[in-house]
Amino acid sequence: MTSNERILFFTSVVVLSALVVGGIFFSFRSPSAGTARIFPQPAAEKKTEIPFRPENLVWQEISSSTPWTARDSHAAAVFQGKIWLTGGLNGNSLSFEDGRVPYENAEYFNDIWYSEDGANWTRVVEHAPWPPRRSQQLAVFKRKLWLVGGWGPKDG
Repeated sequence: MTSNERILFFTSVVVLSALVVGGIFFSFRSPSAGTARIFPQPAAEKKTEIPFRPENLVWQEISSSTPWTARDSHAAAVFQGKIWLTGGLNGNSLSFEDGRVPYENAEYFNDIWYSEDGANWTRVVEHAPWPPRRSQQLAVFKRKLWLVGGWGPKDG
């Protein structure tokens, strides 16, 4: 993969979340248009040192649509054997204006979803007790799932 191909790959993905569940690498991506998608990739067994070669990756789309709205800048984590997803924003209609992206005009989320397989999702709550936000983090600490930080529509 050339430098230009790497740049094209990463610029085609708005904001990426990735995690491993049961030996499968899950990559969440929100294309600039369309619904959010999830791609699993089996994690390689470490028998010997094998150099990374992008041409050897075989991705399989397990869900071309999800019950949650397309989004970026969300948070995802694995907790108690489930994939958890929360927050973010739908920036599909945003574009640069006067040298900046007007994030305050985007639709922000404070919903919570989980999945055991990455294909079937259950909404826990549509509006959590905290304000909608983007660019937050989910972390597991002392057997609890923690939501940390983020920006709201009025924060920029």
